[in-house]
Amino acid sequence: MILNNHQKGSRRDNAILKLIEDHGAFNTEQVAVLFFSGSSRMRMAQRRLKRMYETKRIKRDREGAAEPYYYYFKRRSLHTKHVVDTNWAYTWFNAVKISKWEELWCYRREQPVGDMRPDAFVGLFNKFTKEIKFYFVEVDRSDNYFDKVAGYNEIYEKEQYTKCWWSEYAKTFPTIMVFTYSESRASIIQDLITRDNRHGLKFEVSLLDTIRKECLVC
Repeated sequence: MILNNHQKGSRRDNAILKLIEDHGAFNTEQVAVLFFSGSSRMRMAQRRLKRMYETKRIKRDREGAAEPYYYYFKRRSLHTKHVVDTNWAYTWFNAVKISKWEELWCYRREQPVGDMRPDAFVGLFNKFTKEIKFYFVEVDRSDNYFDKVAGYNEIYEKEQYTKCWWSEYAKTFPTIMVFTYSESRASIIQDLITRDNRHGLKFEVSLLDTIRKECLVC
């Protein structure tokens, strides 16, 4: 069936709403990257989201006048900013990380593994090899001690991951992707990886601002 522009727009609006409902909150930049294209995609995303807000289909807020609005359904909480940051990982996997011969097989927020609850758990399916590569995602905006390196090593050592539903599909232990807020914090985390990664698990550390910029130029 061939859709007219109004039908295409309505279908896209519904997809945006479903994404926000499923994953908590997305900001204007993330929606622009995921659903629009071309040089005017930011303006188009702003217009559609503003319309959905004005018709009370979604709520919105922002951290400051210089920041983009983020959109959500339920009451804003102290965790909403963290949800938006985590959804930069979702946006990055879809827009940058995934190759043309892969597809997003799963993306689950706070999927428990052992005593830990990663911010997200991602699976990319390779359409040629039929293999699935898994990732744990940790979004770090705290100055607290980063205990994730020791935590994932303990999960590996005690084989707690073998009780997870995805273990039968995994050929190797998932890569741990850490997205943090500054170069100095990234350096601290890298030092902990060097010190505490006794089982040689694969960690990749990036800045949140770096993956944001990669998404915006893709």
